[in-house]
Amino acid sequence: MLALWAVAVTASAAAGELYVLPVVADGVAGRFGSLWETQVRIVKVNPNDSVVIRRAWVCLEGGGFVDDPGTAPAWELPWSPDDYWAPRAMLLTAAELLVGTGAQTGGVALDVEGGELLIDVSIVDVRLGGFVGGDRAMPYGIGQAYSAARAPLEGASHVSWIGGCYGEGDIRDDCDNHYRNNVGLLNPNPEPLVFELTALPFVHGALAESDEFISLPPYGWRQAEFPLNEWIMVLYSPFSFWSFPLYGVVNVDPQSDLPYFAYVSVVYTSPVGASTPRISDPHFQLSQPGYIMEHSDMPW
Repeated sequence: MLALWAVAVTASAAAGELYVLPVVADGVAGRFGSLWETQVRIVKVNPNDSVVIRRAWVCLEGGGFVDDPGTAPAWELPWSPDDYWAPRAMLLTAAELLVGTGAQTGGVALDVEGGELLIDVSIVDVRLGGFVGGDRAMPYGIGQAYSAARAPLEGASHVSWIGGCYGEGDIRDDCDNHYRNNVGLLNPNPEPLVFELTALPFVHGALAESDEFISLPPYGWRQAEFPLNEWIMVLYSPFSFWSFPLYGVVNVDPQSDLPYFAYVSVVYTSPVGASTPRISDPHFQLSQPGYIMEHSDMPW
């Protein structure tokens, strides 16, 4: 399967190492008044390296594309023995990464030549503030960072999630917790790819599962709501639902042997009437290789 990934890299004429950012957001309005911005923090591992960064491809909801290396957006972190103050780090925004796409969300691959980098992505709800000191400074908001992926997934993988209560209008005050779950998928291939998502709830007495099939176009990206909490709520009595924490995993099973990327986004929103200002606090986790045995696989 890594051979297929090598073909994809060759198709994009990538000459260095590929760093994949599975999700970035540029001024995206979300639930409960949230407003999502992205800051990408890039640091040279060796300060004496001269590094060139080019966008290699973009995965978008309706289908993306492979960049032409000659015209792709590019950035540099140069070094010279004559310039002691040459920068070792830089900040990029989603607007810069998605330039020319017309999109506000998607996944991006960066081709890096000249040295190794640390690349971390911070997606922040800036509804309460914005960016302190302009778009080149630290965003004032609530959020967490994830690190760029270095290799695609092959075969089945899984993402963890924590569930809770939410509704179309607002979060109810009688909920034990206030989380909502999204599963993100990227297809960095020149052909469509179908995924089967199977949720395994690990709550008191839970044996049933929930399946969903998602199809992505070539170079497609999608972040799908996975409100299994509502499904569990119907399945179990209110006593069991409120008495046991919601926790489970989602198996991600591609219906072909093509490489892909996947992640989970779990967003906490503080309840109405809390003593602090209402916030939306995200957590991102990349999908991990391996299939988790489903209840239907168990011998009876």
